[in-house]
Amino acid sequence: MLLAMKLFMPSYLISPTNIVLSLAAQDKARDNDWITIELEFSDVSDAKLLDKNKFTYADMSDGITILDEVGLMAFGISKYKDISSIKESTLYIIAKSIKYNESGF
Repeated sequence: MLLAMKLFMPSYLISPTNIVLSLAAQDKARDNDWITIELEFSDVSDAKLLDKNKFTYADMSDGITILDEVGLMAFGISKYKDISSIKESTLYIIAKSIKYNESGF
């Protein structure tokens, strides 16, 4: 169970269709240690990103959503049940695939 989550800046563009986003989370299962998770989105078809100066104000209290629907993967801040509703998020990314890498804080 993740206790706290923080969105890191920068998310950055590898290319117009590839985006990398970094998150830090406090993991209850690991004695509340902080971990960093880097998500790489490939073949991005739609996205709404935050300006650099707004990343620190992103409300992560409701967590994140990652969905797998009809050959698409979607990421959004807060809780969503489908890709069409995830577009209401303050930050969302819709892509064909997501890779992740976990490391220490």
